[in-house]
This record gives sequence, C-alpha cells and structure tokens, in this order.
Amino acid sequence: QISAGAGASAPADAELRSLLEWLAEAADLTQQAQFECGSGAPIAVGGRRVVLQAMCAVPLRGGGAPQLQLSVPRDMSAELADVLAGVRRRGGKASDADVARIADGWEIVGAEMVSAAGRPEPAIFLVRRPGAGEGEAAPVPAMIVAQWPSVDFAALAEASAFDAGRHFQG
Repeated sequence: QISAGAGASAPADAELRSLLEWLAEAADLTQQAQFECGSGAPIAVGGRRVVLQAMCAVPLRGGGAPQLQLSVPRDMSAELADVLAGVRRRGGKASDADVARIADGWEIVGAEMVSAAGRPEPAIFLVRRPGAGEGEAAPVPAMIVAQWPSVDFAALAEASAFDAGRHFQG
C-alpha cells in the first residue's frame, strides 16, 4: 500500500505522478463502457471498505491481452478526464498541481481481483480518502486499473455504429 497526499513521502508522490502520466498516455477516452456493480455492498481493499456502483471503463492501450482497463466512478469520470487531458497537453508530464489534486483525496492500493477466467490478477486501486465527518470505516469509492470488467470495446464500437441504410430498409 502506498499513501499519497498530506504527509506522504516523495516516493509516493513519484509513484502517483508516474501512474498519472502512464494513464494519460494509455487511456483511450474516446471509448467507454458504463456499467453497474450490483448491490453496492462494500468490498475490502487493503483494509479499506470500498463501494463500487455506477462505473465507467475505458481501455488502456498497450495493456496486452486480456486488456487492461481504467474503471472510474461515473460521477468522477469527467474530473479524471480533465486531469488526464491536462497531462497530455503538457507533453505527458503531470504537474505538481495534478499530483496534489489526486494525492489529497486518493491513495494508491495494490491488490488482486479475480478475472473472468477465475484467476487472481494484479490490480491498482485509487481509493478515495474519507472526507470530513466520515469515519475510517465508512465505505468509499475507488478507481481501478485491472483486467476487470471484461469489456470487448471493439464489439461495443461496432454495435454503436448507426447504419442508416440498414435501419431504414423498407
């Protein structure tokens, strides 16, 4: 577990900076899949209670097969996309403000998730720190870099393509 943010070490900030720069390079923000994570019951991640509900997943280029994805709570996807776009505009370099913006509210936690094939696979969680008035035991949202969920983005793109000729055949 790596802690970033208030009182974090320089190595933790360097790790977060590296992660943001890699995500800015690898995330294909032109493709996304939205999904629900069931009941919303908390799961344990590195000793924290995490809740996954309405999520948005984007593929990560260069992740190999099966494909790595970045899954983000739907209500936070625009904010993260703004951060990643800013990193891209600066030639792939995360600013101190980018790192501080994420580090103040999130911590990096390494864990494993069970893949669709039933095997444990490594995952990186960015777990939101509890806010003011929330106890340490309060469930919090997370962003996830993993081979989860198993989304075929090529099939989604094909299915969403509108074919007027086929649609209006009489």
